[in-house]
This record gives sequence, C-alpha cells and structure tokens, in this order.
Amino acid sequence: MALELTRRMLLGCAGGGMLSLAGGLAIPTVADAVHGAVDRKTDLTPDQALVLLKEGNARFVADTPVHGAQDRAQRLAIARSQTPFAVIVGCSDSRVPPELLFDRGLGELFIVRNAGNTINAAAFGSIEYAVAELGIPLIVVLGHE
Repeated sequence: MALELTRRMLLGCAGGGMLSLAGGLAIPTVADAVHGAVDRKTDLTPDQALVLLKEGNARFVADTPVHGAQDRAQRLAIARSQTPFAVIVGCSDSRVPPELLFDRGLGELFIVRNAGNTINAAAFGSIEYAVAELGIPLIVVLGHE
C-alpha cells in the first residue's frame, strides 16, 4: 500500500526535520566516508532560497537564462559533495525540467520527480534525506497546468 500524504502532513514533517537540524543533528553516512564528502550545508534561509528560484524562473520566462554551472569544474566539485538549496517535488513530465525552469546549475536543486507529484514512501524518504542530511531549507511542490 502506497503512503499518500497531504501537503499539510508534508510541511509538518519538513518543519520537524528543520527543528532537528536546528538542534545540530548531523549523522555521517557510509557514502560520506566512502566518497570523502565534505559536511557542507547551504547558509540560505527558506526566503532567500525562494528568491533565487523566483529570479531564475523570471529569467526562464523572459528567455534570458544566465546560469552556467554545468562545466567540468562544477561536475568535479559536486562529485565530492552536494549543497543544494531547495527540494523540488515535481512531475516526471519531460517538458518540466526544474533546472531549466529555475535557471539553476548542477548540484543546486534536489529534485524528486514522479508522475502526478504524489508523495509515496520513496519520495518522502528522499525529501526527508534532503532536509535532515543535506540541510535544505526549502521544499517546493511544483505543479503545472
């Protein structure tokens, strides 16, 4: 049976995850030890992260993208660790790529995609990881029409 969560339940759980982060909870993982990941988290507040997404979306709508963090140096940097500043829960529709919609580069968004933007146990686990382990301050549920 798939676990279906309401937006209110998701936000409540995300808020609880943020409270645990405020308490300084940082649990190293086996992947960190194996890949030598640096324990970095974004310093952005949820409001600052949302401003970055809105600015990037305005550039996308105006057809003036400027973000270019796709080069070899960026790929090498994010191979060791990641510091995304927003979780985007979106549809797996190929016409809605969050990195392009928000004019962001590699490693800046933690994206959870499936058909219909539903939150099942696997999607919820990914969101929980993003908040608790990566310290992401903002969760955006991205719909489209």
